[in-house]
Amino acid sequence: MRTPESPRPVSASPNENADTCSGRKNRSEPALIEQLQQPAQPVMAEKHERLHALDALRGFAMMLGVWIHAAMPYTEGLPPFFWATTEEHKSSSISISVLIIHSWRMEVFFLLSGFFTAMLVARRGPQATARHRFKRIVLPFVLSMILLQPICAALWGWGFSVQWGTPASTSISTMLKTSWGIGVGSTPSEFGRLWHFWFLYVLIYLIAVGLVMHRLTGGMTRLKSAASSAVGWCVRSWFGVFLLAVPLFIALWISNKPNGPDPMPSLRPVAGTLVYHALPFFAGWFLYESRPAIDTLARRCWWPLTIGLGFALPLHLYALMRVFESGSLADGSGGSVRMVAIACASRAVLTVGLGMGLIGIFTRILSRPGPRLTRWIRFGSDSAYWVYLVHLPLVVVLAIGMTRIDLPPEAEMLLVVLVSLITLLISYRFVVRYTPIGRLLHGLRTRRPPAQHRG
Repeated sequence: MRTPESPRPVSASPNENADTCSGRKNRSEPALIEQLQQPAQPVMAEKHERLHALDALRGFAMMLGVWIHAAMPYTEGLPPFFWATTEEHKSSSISISVLIIHSWRMEVFFLLSGFFTAMLVARRGPQATARHRFKRIVLPFVLSMILLQPICAALWGWGFSVQWGTPASTSISTMLKTSWGIGVGSTPSEFGRLWHFWFLYVLIYLIAVGLVMHRLTGGMTRLKSAASSAVGWCVRSWFGVFLLAVPLFIALWISNKPNGPDPMPSLRPVAGTLVYHALPFFAGWFLYESRPAIDTLARRCWWPLTIGLGFALPLHLYALMRVFESGSLADGSGGSVRMVAIACASRAVLTVGLGMGLIGIFTRILSRPGPRLTRWIRFGSDSAYWVYLVHLPLVVVLAIGMTRIDLPPEAEMLLVVLVSLITLLISYRFVVRYTPIGRLLHGLRTRRPPAQHRG
C-alpha cells in the first residue's frame, strides 16, 4: 500500500512513460532525457508493498541453476566422476560463465531469504513465520528426499554406465546405495545425499537459528539496531563492498576454498557450509530494518559492479590459475599460501560486488512495474521454485542424450537449457500453478477471470 508521503516515481509504469513521450509534445527531447535520468523515489521504505524487484532477483537466481547444471559437462577442470556425464570437448566461455554466476548466485539467494524471513517476522510474528516456512521449505524438502533423491541417484548411475560402459543395473544400484552411505567405499558422511536441493536443508537450519535468536534477543533493540545500521551503511557506501567481503574472505580462507564453498553434500551437517551461508542470510535479515539503503544502492549500482567485474574478477581468475596450475579446479590443491589468500579475497569481493550491483540494478528497473509486468514478475518468481526443484533429472537426461550428438559445446548446452526451461515452465503453468502443488510451494493462486468483450 502506498503511503501519502511517498509519491509515485516519474517512471513508475510503462503507461506513464508512454504518456510522457507522446502526450506532451511541447516538451523538448533534452528535457525528456533529463526526466528519465532523475533517480526513482524511495520504494524500500514502504513497509507493506510487495518488493517486486527482489522477488524477481530471487527467481532469476534460482532459474540460473538450470544454466549452471546444464553447463557442467562442458566445464573445464572438473574431475571425471563429478557429474553424471561429461563431454570430451570443453568450453572456456561456458567455464567462465559458470565461475561468474557461481560467485554470487547462492549468496544473493541466501541474503534475500534472510531479508524475506525478517520481513515475515516483522509482519506476522515468529510463530506464524515458523508455520509459513514449515510449509514452504520443510515439506518440499521432505518430498524432495522421498521423490527426487532416488531419481537423481539412479540417473547418475545411468550416466556413469553410458560414460564408462558399465552395466546400467550395476551402476544404478551402486549409486542408490552410496547416496545413503551403504556399500563398499561409502562413508557415514554420504548418508542422505542432498543433490541440488541442499539449499533447503541449509535454510531449515538458518531459519531455526534466526527465530531462536529473535526470541532470545527480543529486548536487545539497541544491539539489533546497531547491526542493521552497520549493514545499511555498508550497502550505501562504495567502500562497503570491501567491508562486507571480509567475513566471506575469512570463511573461505579457513575452509581453504578459494573457488567458493561446497554445497551441503548430505544430511550430515558441514559446519563450514552452514557458517558461510549464514553470513549472507543474516546480512539480509539485518538489511530488512535498513531497507531504505537499497534505494541508495539502486542509484549507485554501477560502483559495486565495477569493483566486482573490473577489479575482483580479473584478479580472481589470475589467482585461481596460479593456485590450481598443478591440479584441478575442483580439488583445492596446489598454489602458494599468498595466492590462496588472494584468490579467497578476490572471490569474496567479487561475490559482494556482483551481488550488490544486481540488487541495485533490479531495484532500479523493477521497483514499480506496471500491471502487466507485475504479472510476469509474479509468474516468473512463483515458477522459479518449481523449475529449480525438478529441473535436474530433465537436465541430466538431456545431457546424456547430447553425448550422441556432435555439436559445438555452446550449442549443445543452450539446447539443453532452452528445452528444459520451456518444458518446466509449461508444466508449471498447467500442472502446478493452480493445483495443490503450487499452493504448497508459493500459496494459493487464482485464475484471472476471462476478459469481457464489448458488444
